[in-house]
Amino acid sequence: RDAQFAAGEIEQIIDSMKVLVQTVTYSDAVRRESTNCDAFVSAIKRDTPHLSTIAVAAADGQTFCATAPTHNSNVLDRSYFKDALSS
Repeated sequence: RDAQFAAGEIEQIIDSMKVLVQTVTYSDAVRRESTNCDAFVSAIKRDTPHLSTIAVAAADGQTFCATAPTHNSNVLDRSYFKDALSS
């Protein structure tokens, strides 16, 4: 019974992260790589305190928007980024 409850909780977390990713993806601030992008993702993070950082990267892996100082970093070699590109 506890395992079923935990599985349900994990499923809810995953679903909420999918919504968060979609929200960030479709935002004009992100799509245009505008100067408002950092403020936009910071506002989202304030409402999701369980996340440590929200960062957005272009298809080449270069981050351009984040809640923490991750600008000019590149995630192209990270497995999670490769998985996201292939899906």
